[in-house]
Amino acid sequence: GWLATIKHSSVSIENSGYDGYADLRRRVLQLVSAVEEIIESDVWTRVGLRYINAIDVHGDPAEGWVNDALVGPLQSDAFAVVSDYSGRIASAVDGGGCLLQHGLRFNEDQSGAENQYMTYVFDFDVYRNEVAVQDTAAALDDIHAQAFNLFDWCLGPKAREQLSATK
Repeated sequence: GWLATIKHSSVSIENSGYDGYADLRRRVLQLVSAVEEIIESDVWTRVGLRYINAIDVHGDPAEGWVNDALVGPLQSDAFAVVSDYSGRIASAVDGGGCLLQHGLRFNEDQSGAENQYMTYVFDFDVYRNEVAVQDTAAALDDIHAQAFNLFDWCLGPKAREQLSATK
């Protein structure tokens, strides 16, 4: 299910799973078209996309699942057993910015067994500030491309191989 929210100072749309960026873009522009006549501004204060992706890690995330630049400390012998690992990188870019939050999440085996497996989570929030309403589509395209490039950079060779095999 899609959820569109219209508040006094914001308009948003969200979904936990969809058929790709073209589907998301179409729905966002549909919502923009619906509210364009009632909003009292020609400019959005902020246009953003937030993507949360998780990769089930089969073994050590530092062994090819995640970009070495993100998991470097896990490759060190300084920590015998890691029970929590996360990071946050914020960047100002092109009249907006991006925030990458990433880290390990331990999950219980769905069979109810006590076995745990790891998921590496990437949480991307990419945005532009002061976007003219008529430029919404172009802004969405730009920030989607930026988020995709950032996600692509975050992957290690094993994750790339697994994602390529599932296409």
